[in-house]
Amino acid sequence: MQCKASNSLYNSGLYQFKQAHYKKLAQKKAISTYWAGDDYRSGWKLRQVTATNYNEIDKLLKPSEHYKIMAAQSAQQTLKDVQEAISSFV
Repeated sequence: MQCKASNSLYNSGLYQFKQAHYKKLAQKKAISTYWAGDDYRSGWKLRQVTATNYNEIDKLLKPSEHYKIMAAQSAQQTLKDVQEAISSFV
C-alpha cells in the first residue's frame, strides 16, 4: 500500500511539474530546446526553464489522498526525489 501511494505521489509530482513547465513555456518566460522551423536560418533555439521547486509541489500535493496515506516524512522524501529528478533534467 505504501509503495503504491509513493509511486502515485511521485507520478503526481512529475505531472504537476510538467504542467507548470508547459505553462511557463507558453508565457515565454522560460528556456527549453525547441525547433524554430527554418532548417537554414534558425534551427534549434533555447529558452530558460525555471523549475518548480519542492515547496510548490509540496503545497499542491498535500491535500492529495496519496500524500495523506503515507507517513509525512516518507511523502516529503518522495517529493524531494521528484525535485531531484527535475533538477537533474533542467
